[in-house]
Amino acid sequence: MKRIFISYSSKDRETVTNLASDLTDLFDCTVWFDRELNRSGGQEWWANILEQIRQCEVFLYALTPPVLKSEPCKREYGYARALGKPVLPVLLDEVIIRELPLELQRVQLVNFREASREQLRSMRESLRNLPPAPPLPDPLPKEPEVPHDPVSLLLDRIVRMTSDHDQQRLIILDIDELYENDVYAVHAQDLLDRLLQRDDVLTARNQKRARELLKKISRRAAQIEVFATAKSSTKRAYKPGEQIIDDKGVSMVYVPPTTYSKAWTFLMGSTRQQADAALEQFRSQNIILRLFAPKESYDIELPQHKIVISHAYWLDMLPVTNEMYEQFVKDDGYKNPLWWTKKGWQWVQKGNKIGPHNFGKEFNDPQQPRVGVTWYESDAYCRWRGGRLPTEAEWEWAARGPKGLTYTWGNQFNPDLVILHPSDRPSKVGIGIRSDGASWINALDMCGNVSEWCSSLFWKYPYDENDGRENLESDGYRILRGGSCTESSVDSRTTSRHINASTEPNDYSYYFGIRCVRDLS
Repeated sequence: MKRIFISYSSKDRETVTNLASDLTDLFDCTVWFDRELNRSGGQEWWANILEQIRQCEVFLYALTPPVLKSEPCKREYGYARALGKPVLPVLLDEVIIRELPLELQRVQLVNFREASREQLRSMRESLRNLPPAPPLPDPLPKEPEVPHDPVSLLLDRIVRMTSDHDQQRLIILDIDELYENDVYAVHAQDLLDRLLQRDDVLTARNQKRARELLKKISRRAAQIEVFATAKSSTKRAYKPGEQIIDDKGVSMVYVPPTTYSKAWTFLMGSTRQQADAALEQFRSQNIILRLFAPKESYDIELPQHKIVISHAYWLDMLPVTNEMYEQFVKDDGYKNPLWWTKKGWQWVQKGNKIGPHNFGKEFNDPQQPRVGVTWYESDAYCRWRGGRLPTEAEWEWAARGPKGLTYTWGNQFNPDLVILHPSDRPSKVGIGIRSDGASWINALDMCGNVSEWCSSLFWKYPYDENDGRENLESDGYRILRGGSCTESSVDSRTTSRHINASTEPNDYSYYFGIRCVRDLS
């Protein structure tokens, strides 16, 4: 049973409490973190923390922006390193990588921003792979001094407080000022509680001042809670296809859950009759087969089955363009392990990758879809965007909707609404271009132009998001959807599943592209 010490910012106390509970319940370990503000003075509090670091077998660094500015956290981390403790850097919120200690900039961070099932699995694997903690060095390294942050200084002043009226008044004023600081405001109430416990020296007038400040803080907290509740309760409902612009300047459309209307049912995949019809259409066009025998190409769409997607999400209105992807490259996307799966980051480092494959000037117009991207790169780009690749079910629901359309615009093929270039080159995309071919939620180019990576492994139907096919670290072929400019009308259907020898995560093509999803929250 491993002993884990968590170094964190008090602003993240609720998140860390939940994290500690998950670690204890799921991973057979004991967890220690500073659960409440010290009640006995800065030095005693600090000595207890250093002893807990000495006893731990894993030092978990809970990374958020406040942690990187916290002097106690910096000293805790430095002491753990001096003791040789295995360090597990866990990302609880987005941070600027260059602000991390140099040694942490070079390692894979454990992403725990959503506390999802996948992230719990990643946490378990990371814990298992950590080396055992070495014996404590002899002699022990010099202990870091008590950090002189405002909270610790105020604690020391309260512990050493005398009956001097002006000294007490200044402490109360400093606590009030501390409350206005976003980083330390969470400590103000605890400090006042500690101050009021000093009734052995606290004067009646200052006791009254302290209680008035405590009431003010409590009222402010209640107002914030009421406002948050009201804001949540008045959150408007989005309409299917409603458009937003995300924080990277990309147009996205709203996709409701399949439970949005009682009249809606999402049947994923094809019936036997539809698959046979696709096969006959395929044969009639005399298409040259690549890998699969014809029947196998369409049997992978069987059986048709009901799917429930209980969450709403945002979907890119257009395939990701060269212009959009270039922002990721310029933002050091290929230098930041934060965005990559473990195997993806290994692929980047092994190949010294600095950008996607370039097929030449005919593919490089800023408004052309970004092609030449592997699944690893597509997944990393979507994470950088604050999103992810769509699951295969999410993609198909957004493409065909509750009517179960064969193509995004209807059940009959129309060559004027899709890009199937004889030159086999993706076409420019843009709002208003081929708008009559938009899907029911106003997403463009979901049929033809470029095939789009999904997060899902190629496994047989029925689709089940919990059966392992959404494990981002698993080996195997990944699904592409939507057909491309190189393919026929039959492969541009909304149910067509693109899978062949070139759909492993490290493969790319001049017709592989990206479309991102962001969860509604």
